[in-house]
Amino acid sequence: MFTVASRRDTSTARLRGVSRMSSSYPLYIDRRDAPVVDQLEQGESYKTPYIRRLYRTHTDITREDTADKRMRNLVDSPCFEFVQSGVFRFTGWSDE
Repeated sequence: MFTVASRRDTSTARLRGVSRMSSSYPLYIDRRDAPVVDQLEQGESYKTPYIRRLYRTHTDITREDTADKRMRNLVDSPCFEFVQSGVFRFTGWSDE
């Protein structure tokens, strides 16, 4: 019985984490983007290799090409603005 209760508690904690994440991030930020944007400061500019490295160090992504695709999708999202080639400013989002 202890094992079953332990699994149930773990599942409940996971569900709480998912609902907490979904309410504090916009819909275009998923579970792999969230740890990356948590490392960024609003209004600061970042080079793309740095953002790509965040995916590999703060998520379960290990492949360079996957990290590159995720980085490209993130900087194309509404929470970033283009500064110059290879540099994007994290603008964040409003909690409306």
